[in-house]
Amino acid sequence: MNHIDKIKLNPSLHYRDPSDVARDPLLNDRERLDILTAWELDARALSLAADEGLAGGEPSRLQAVVNARLEVEARVKAAA
Repeated sequence: MNHIDKIKLNPSLHYRDPSDVARDPLLNDRERLDILTAWELDARALSLAADEGLAGGEPSRLQAVVNARLEVEARVKAAA
């Protein structure tokens, strides 16, 4: 398992905020999108659990993750 795969397992252990992923100079845009997509899936699952009353007390980061993903996607589109 490479470093990016480990980050994708739990991005919040490696980054304080999703915008940190979007701006990490050590990552390329594909890696940023992979990590943010994994984080978004986790955030959506957490949000769904909260809607069903099964939240574990963690705040949802869904909007922050989506915003960071959109930032990277816009940069990729502008570069194309």
